[in-house]
Amino acid sequence: MTLFNPRRALRRALGPAIERGLDALGRAAATPRAARALPGGYLGEIRAVLAGRVMHQANRDGKEATHYHLRRAIHRLEKGLSMPGRRAVFGLDYIEETAAAYAAAARGGVDAEELRWAHDVMAAYFDAVGEDPAIARAEAAFRAAPPPPAGPAPALHPWPGDGPRLPFPRPAPGAPPVGPGALAALARRRRSVRWFRPDPPPRAQIDAALDIARLSPSACNRQPLQFRVFDSPARAQRIAALAGGAGGFTEGMPCIVALVGRMRAYPHARDRRLIYVDGGLAAMSFMYALETVGLASCPINWPDVPKQERRMRAEIGLAPDERVVMLIAVGLPLEGGMIPSSAKVSMDLWRSYDGPDPAAAGGADGAAGAGTGSGSAPASGPAPASGSAPASAPDPASGPDAAPAPGGPARA
Repeated sequence: MTLFNPRRALRRALGPAIERGLDALGRAAATPRAARALPGGYLGEIRAVLAGRVMHQANRDGKEATHYHLRRAIHRLEKGLSMPGRRAVFGLDYIEETAAAYAAAARGGVDAEELRWAHDVMAAYFDAVGEDPAIARAEAAFRAAPPPPAGPAPALHPWPGDGPRLPFPRPAPGAPPVGPGALAALARRRRSVRWFRPDPPPRAQIDAALDIARLSPSACNRQPLQFRVFDSPARAQRIAALAGGAGGFTEGMPCIVALVGRMRAYPHARDRRLIYVDGGLAAMSFMYALETVGLASCPINWPDVPKQERRMRAEIGLAPDERVVMLIAVGLPLEGGMIPSSAKVSMDLWRSYDGPDPAAAGGADGAAGAGTGSGSAPASGPAPASGSAPASAPDPASGPDAAPAPGGPARA
């Protein structure tokens, strides 16, 4: 006997009405008039989330260059394909809508590389999975869709070789291409630079850094971001001045990047923070990559101030669902320009463990000094002094991985 659950019954009764109400609010919020009229702050984010719900549904017709629902579904399939000892049948609850999304994307204006990835993963899925009526219907819809246009893999891509875009074994353990010493040297070299040469940074070098940033992790591989580059000094300085926290150094700024997140990538309000998570991951990769091509950068906070939000929307043409995550100043560093030392918090404040080190000799009972707040160095040798690279770190200004001279070629 199943007991009556009034809360569940209320959700079932009111759920469709609430969904319809949210969609109506979203349609109203997605209009340009609402984008100009509604304030920023919390209400601005609510408006972007509501507009994103409606724009997500519209995005499913495949007419935009990126199909966010398809990206998530394909990533779910490739995760299933990569599981050890996977079930003979999986993905039944979403495979038919995935096939429909692929068909819409294949007949629409979705980017060719995205289509090739989706095609390769779906073809591998249908070859590997067992039989089921839902799978048979989905495969028929998939096979009936136009094939993606042929094309080579991008110059920089995560899978090995130029073959299908499918799950692959992680490289065998061994020396990574970049050791901790070299990475520490790069991290020390990357500082927030505020004084730049007046000439604009070469676009080829910016693109080389952005190409690396594209490899950053993203929740369900949606990549709901766009790096908008403004390399006209007058406009870059006008945009930077909107942030309020760049006073004193906007005048010499030759280029600024607005990192924009798109709420249309998500059908649910629960995922509204992912543009900031994904944006932070991609921004850090971008700034490290800029150092390797001879450019400097400075991240600039974008505070949620309603008046400035409206000005930014007008200045760079944000869609109703789009939010600025942050700004990044980019340029050729001014020789001799000063940078703050910016001392970092101690390791004791930076991290904590939940107990003794299980890998310590003698097990948990013999782990002297381990535990929450322990700042002791590993037994293999002394830790480097705070703010200094390990003694084995190579000089970042020399050697085969050195950054090219400012203004030089983007790639070796």
